[in-house]
Amino acid sequence: MSFTQNVCRSMTAGLGSLTLATFATVAAANSLTLTPAAEQAAQAQITRNTLEAPIRFLADDLLEGRGPATRGDELALLYLANELRSMGGD
Repeated sequence: MSFTQNVCRSMTAGLGSLTLATFATVAAANSLTLTPAAEQAAQAQITRNTLEAPIRFLADDLLEGRGPATRGDELALLYLANELRSMGGD
């Protein structure tokens, strides 16, 4: 199994329990200093919808529960692998 598949499998398992409050807590615990331009870009691109859309997709009944080696699991892995690749992953 490739690194990307391992990461995707881990992400699939954990995404269902994430909430916006979790993201806020992590962000507060790892406080970063952003330039005003970076903060403005983040505020424009990181919205409730952009955070919830992948979670809604991965939690959808169409993925059939994402049990190991099922069609839903494979679809979830492909989705996450493509997302990682679009961010510059392997």
